[in-house]
Amino acid sequence: MMDKSIECDSDAIIYDLEDAIAPENKPLARETLCAFAAEALASGKEIFVRVNDIATEFFRDDIEAAVLAGVKNIILPKADRPAVQRACEYIDSIEQKRRICGVCLIPLIETPSVISLFLHTCKM
Repeated sequence: MMDKSIECDSDAIIYDLEDAIAPENKPLARETLCAFAAEALASGKEIFVRVNDIATEFFRDDIEAAVLAGVKNIILPKADRPAVQRACEYIDSIEQKRRICGVCLIPLIETPSVISLFLHTCKM
């Protein structure tokens, strides 16, 4: 399945480590992503990885695997202000530890309360 993503006529690929992967398969999914990322990035496509929610036990391992694989675009589901802040802090710590930079966090706004929060923030 992942091989087909490189062959398709697209500018970007989104790999989902959240909803698409059963909990017992998440470690294998991360390993597969890491092994495949170099080939995917070499194809010239932009790579995005949707990680597990920050409230899960999988969040940190997902982020670390994606960043260490060279992925620069992390999609954060169920994002609210504290989740975005914690995710940014964790990404920063990995970047500093590994002496890399340029990872982009893309928060998914999925609930009415968060939509309201972001609308209020944008008006300020």
